[in-house]
Amino acid sequence: MHLTTVGLTIKWTSDTRSYKKLLPILETNWNDVIITCDDDVFYPRDWLKNLLISYKAHPNEIHSSMITRLCKKNDCFDELSEEFIPDDSNRSSFFNKVLGAGGVLYPSDSLNKEVLNIEAAKKLAPTSDDIWFWGMAVLNHTKIRLVENGLKNHIYVPHSQDGEALTKINDTGNEERPFYIHLNSVINKYKLADILESED
Repeated sequence: MHLTTVGLTIKWTSDTRSYKKLLPILETNWNDVIITCDDDVFYPRDWLKNLLISYKAHPNEIHSSMITRLCKKNDCFDELSEEFIPDDSNRSSFFNKVLGAGGVLYPSDSLNKEVLNIEAAKKLAPTSDDIWFWGMAVLNHTKIRLVENGLKNHIYVPHSQDGEALTKINDTGNEERPFYIHLNSVINKYKLADILESED
């Protein structure tokens, strides 16, 4: 069966690396619910259903099947190591950062329209699209919820990580600790610390 007969549409776009996962469809479908996933990961049969169930219960939040939990350390922000993620991490929070490989549901108008500023994205977080999308959610005062029964780990398509795979590029760069640099660059540029620190 050709998937185009059941609604699949394939559109060509400019090469903005991992940013092309979301930005092109946002430009033309801003008022729609958008779900993203990666093409190099196997997903369980219920992953989409779980995203939709979570969205229906909390329609004003972004829903992610996997997250990185953030924290403040001294005067900057960083990620917690997995063993320190609190038991209540499935509640919505500005400190839940989406992990796009697990699948993410973005409700209509859940991101600030600055998200479409690809030049700013490439300058502040050139290889960290998840940080950029997370920052634009916080800027829009939209919290992120870890989906109940979300994914515990990635199961990659065989050989998809050979060569120059995006997983070897994302959150990396020439800087030391690029995740940390990109995260705080976005936070400082858009003054997100005030929003983060306002969370109950």
